Amino acid sequence: LGMLPRDPGDALDQAEQLNPLRWNISVVRGLIYQNNPELAGNGWRELAYQEYSHALKLNPKLYKTRVEYAKMLMAEKKTAAAVQVIEGGIPYYYDDNPGLPGYYAQLSKIYRDMGRDDEANQYFLKLIELEIRLKSGKSPVGTYGQ
Repeated sequence: LGMLPRDPGDALDQAEQLNPLRWNISVVRGLIYQNNPELAGNGWRELAYQEYSHALKLNPKLYKTRVEYAKMLMAEKKTAAAVQVIEGGIPYYYDDNPGLPGYYAQLSKIYRDMGRDDEANQYFLKLIELEIRLKSGKSPVGTYGQ
């Protein structure tokens, strides 16, 4: 094994060169930019958006990434873009797992903020049903959906 790079960005670049289809590299970069804006400067939001968008192109089932991306957009009052990001995950099947309630909660919140109460209620009910299933003692299937 070779020496590990000192800069985490170097490690991500190396990992991406080895496998450019690894969605988690873009997720990590997006999180780094989002949580450490000083690393990227004034353009940190756009860089985070680009990384999250790229990750979702590689794997559209990443509901946790959709939630983070949508939260950032909502903070900037970019509601239409947030809706597009969060709704992009609706067509996919997700196994019950402890990370999924956050996705349904974000869907419900965005719809409620837009005055789309029927859709907000639909996803709020899904959230409640999921939480009941998760608390019933049935072990979660997995935590796919970074």
